[in-house]
This record gives sequence, structure tokens and C-alpha cells, in this order.
Amino acid sequence: MKASSHFKWLIRWLLLIFIPVFGLHGALLTAMDKSSFWTPLAWCYAAHILLTVGIGQGILWGHKKAPDLIGFMFMGGSLFKFAAYFTLFKPFILTGLSDRGLSFFLFGIPYAVALCLETIFVARILGINKR
Repeated sequence: MKASSHFKWLIRWLLLIFIPVFGLHGALLTAMDKSSFWTPLAWCYAAHILLTVGIGQGILWGHKKAPDLIGFMFMGGSLFKFAAYFTLFKPFILTGLSDRGLSFFLFGIPYAVALCLETIFVARILGINKR
């Protein structure tokens, strides 16, 4: 399977899963009367989509250049997301939110979903070398 089809797979499943999870996450926040969390929630999901697409593109590029290092690229992508959380989300986007526990879940839930998709994405890419 070509690398471009893997990338299309990532984008397709990213949107197919993120949109309903975003809706459920927002509905849960609304049910908990935390409507002030909607704007940071949208920022977190949008940022995760962009970061996941960028990391996926970087993994594909790295797979062509150094396929033996794909695991390190995957872990580096996760480290990059946490660095983005602590440098951008936490001080700027999540500032002023009353509940600190819930503010982490604004980042954590989309992170976990994206991490699962990235894991499957890397497993699919590694299947290229076995043919």
C-alpha cells in the first residue's frame, strides 16, 4: 500500500472519530453546566487535529528517509504534543477555567483518541516494509 493512502486513512479516521467525540465531550460539559469550557474545547480539538496531521506527515517523511527510526519519531510526536500542552494550552487557552481537573481532560481526551489513531497509523506504515 502506498504511503499516501496511509495518510488519507489517517485524515479520514481522524475526522470520523474526532467529530463525534467532540460532540460527546461538549454534550458532557454542557450537562455538567460547564459551558465556559466550549471555546477551549474547540481549540484543543482543532490543535490536536493539526498536530496529528503534522506528526503523521512527519512520520511518513521520516519513514522514507530512515525507516528504522519510526518509533522514535512516533514518541517524539507525543512529546511534542505534551510540550504544546504545557507551553500553549495550559498557560494561554486554559487560563481562567475554574476546574483544573476538567481543564486537563480538555487536552487529555483528544490526546488519547489521537494517540490511538497514530498508533494504528504507524502499525499500518510498518506493514509496508513486510512486503
